[in-house]
Amino acid sequence: MRLRLRSGEVWTLAHDGGARLSLAPSVYLEKSRPRPVPTQQVVLSGRAMAYATLVRWSLVSSGDAGTALRDLRNGEDDPA
Repeated sequence: MRLRLRSGEVWTLAHDGGARLSLAPSVYLEKSRPRPVPTQQVVLSGRAMAYATLVRWSLVSSGDAGTALRDLRNGEDDPA
């Protein structure tokens, strides 16, 4: 799964194939914000078949980052 941030930065999330990767609605909580901010979360789901089930995953930057320092905006209802 490739994730592109507002800044243009691209990250690749990969896993060993034993689970299903998806995006799901979520919220971002921060003390300085009066209410939760809608966002998305990455979900890796599957069935654990043994006591010590192992899931391997990696999150790697593609290295072609945009010129913006951060993706965060000052707007109250902008997702973080």
